[in-house]
Amino acid sequence: MGDKPTIAISHLGCEKNRIDTEHILGLLVEAGYSVDTNEDLADYVIVNTSTLLLTSVLRRFLVKKPANPCWWIS
Repeated sequence: MGDKPTIAISHLGCEKNRIDTEHILGLLVEAGYSVDTNEDLADYVIVNTSTLLLTSVLRRFLVKKPANPCWWIS
């Protein structure tokens, strides 16, 4: 099996959002992914936010202009 990518998670929002982020991190670690707190060094960044904050999140990442942007919004 090949190396799995490094993932960073940014959470913006309430306490529920933080708890969801911690759950996601646990699932990623169980699945064998490397987790990094530095978004610049990670292969992928997951942004966990509420719809109320979505506009500010999009502005933040559009300003950073990632080299390989990949958007998944659910």
